[in-house]
Amino acid sequence: MAIIIGDDRPRRVYVVGGMPQSSFAIPFPFFAPADIKVFVGANGVDTELGLGSAFSVAGTGETGGTVNLFWAVSNCTVTVMRRMEIARTTSYPVAGTLRIEALNREAERVIMIAQQLAEQIGRSIKLPPSDDVSDMTLPTAPSRAGRLLGFDSAGNLKVTTTQESFDSILGSATAARNEAVAARNEAVPAAAQAVAAQVAADAIRLLTEIERSKADKAADRAEHEADIATTAATGLADWRKGHPTSTLSAWWPSGSRDLGGLDDLTPFLNERMSVTRIDLSRGTGLTRNLGSIT
Repeated sequence: MAIIIGDDRPRRVYVVGGMPQSSFAIPFPFFAPADIKVFVGANGVDTELGLGSAFSVAGTGETGGTVNLFWAVSNCTVTVMRRMEIARTTSYPVAGTLRIEALNREAERVIMIAQQLAEQIGRSIKLPPSDDVSDMTLPTAPSRAGRLLGFDSAGNLKVTTTQESFDSILGSATAARNEAVAARNEAVPAAAQAVAAQVAADAIRLLTEIERSKADKAADRAEHEADIATTAATGLADWRKGHPTSTLSAWWPSGSRDLGGLDDLTPFLNERMSVTRIDLSRGTGLTRNLGSIT
């Protein structure tokens, strides 16, 4: 009986998650268990399993079958593919009866082998149909030994720099990068220290300016009060001698009161002098910074 072989690729990849699994379907026809290859992939590596030592094959083959692993696997990929031996396994007599079954089996083998070759070729590096490059022959082994493959300006294969040169260039680039990173790591703390030093210097300068401003203001205030005290002393001396007290008129509210009472003059002057104080309540004259006037 002939096998109907559809246009199908003889390879399936199963992604196994955390749930362990040991059975995998073979959805394409095959002739014998030896035609089936199984690979388990994990961490980027595909490991081929052995028939009879790691898995078995169940089913007639004409409609597919099942791969049964001897142990369950998880968190990996399981690839099931048909890889038949490319060889002629039948012979037809020169004369006599031609067995139709043998003829069908040979035709089926040819189709199956063609499918597996097409599957392999389909996953290879190929030129596009519009590419005019027709010769992709590799250079001879001595010419390409220890070198890297590349392409010339026309897109043809050629050997480029040696692997050692490439490694040297890569090593130099890596060393330069490491030096740049180290320089950056050293520069960042230095820059931070420079910024901190500048901030500290600015703070000291600002504090110095503030203290200087305070001192200047205090000196101006003291000078101003000294002028007030001097003028007050002169005015009081004139008043006691019966002279006009025009020197006090600059601080006396116009028309509000007269200068007849020393007791009234004391709080008025003290409001204008925060450091120097005048005590006229006893009628003895000015005291402290003004000295004494009698």
